[in-house]
Amino acid sequence: MTEMKMIDHQKLILENSVHDKAMFQKELIKSLKWLGSEELNELYNWLRANYWTSHKDIIKEVFERVAA
Repeated sequence: MTEMKMIDHQKLILENSVHDKAMFQKELIKSLKWLGSEELNELYNWLRANYWTSHKDIIKEVFERVAA
């Protein structure tokens, strides 16, 4: 059995919480704590491709915290 990478696990969690913006934000913040910089870049690009229209404000706010 192949182990799931943390980035893939977090994508799955975010996909399952997309219906609740507060939960999505909470899970996104957790993701930032657990992932390395390369994975964060991958996650950001994935979020832009999949959830930018519906969750742009949350994504920008959370990732701005990382950049600060």
